[in-house]
Amino acid sequence: PRSTLFPYTTLFRSMTGKSLTTQTRMAGAASPIEVIETGKGRPILFLHPGIGLRGAEPFLKALGRAGRVIAPAHPGFHNSPQGGFVSVDDLSYLYLSLIEELGEPALVVGSSLGGWIALEAAVKASPTVANQTAHRRNRLGKYLRSCLRRTHSR
Repeated sequence: PRSTLFPYTTLFRSMTGKSLTTQTRMAGAASPIEVIETGKGRPILFLHPGIGLRGAEPFLKALGRAGRVIAPAHPGFHNSPQGGFVSVDDLSYLYLSLIEELGEPALVVGSSLGGWIALEAAVKASPTVANQTAHRRNRLGKYLRSCLRRTHSR
């Protein structure tokens, strides 16, 4: 059963080690989405590629050394219901509302489909997106190092 407290629900469970937690979070107009979190500090929103989040745990743990990683499962992936989200535009607004709930600008990292969503969000609301990076798979290391340098220099 979900809590009526906004924006979080009371469902928490451990996932692959002590440093990653998965929760169901309410975002946007009370849309439940599954979110993996790790790390502490400045918020880093990771938007996954079209294959989803499974298998991303080592990457998320590494990124968590640079800040507080928030990695939502897009609607229709994992335990996030599809809801009325049918386009990248819809998803960009969903994640902008999630960033607003954080109360501070977030670094946004997106891979493939997630990169497209990140770019759409950045165009719509650059003050809430502290910085963003979109990458292709074969350039992941270069972009991640760049992302981490920018995070540490602020």
